[in-house]
Amino acid sequence: MTTVYPLDAVMRRVSQKYVDGTLTVATDNQITFAVPSIVSAMTDTLVIDGVELVMKDLRPIPPAGTPVAYIAFVAG
Repeated sequence: MTTVYPLDAVMRRVSQKYVDGTLTVATDNQITFAVPSIVSAMTDTLVIDGVELVMKDLRPIPPAGTPVAYIAFVAG
């Protein structure tokens, strides 16, 4: 059974500072979203405008301590 959780989020082309040429490439997108009511995991699937996106990487903001937001990287 799939459970859907809405996110307050914005998607844009990946910032150059995150491009490493292997896991994250210049044609990828990054999705920045507020902390949801559940714990986010790499196994989650993001659905934006009806399109399922698989996360390549998931990073909390800030990297240490209690997250206030996340950045998910998806193929563009």
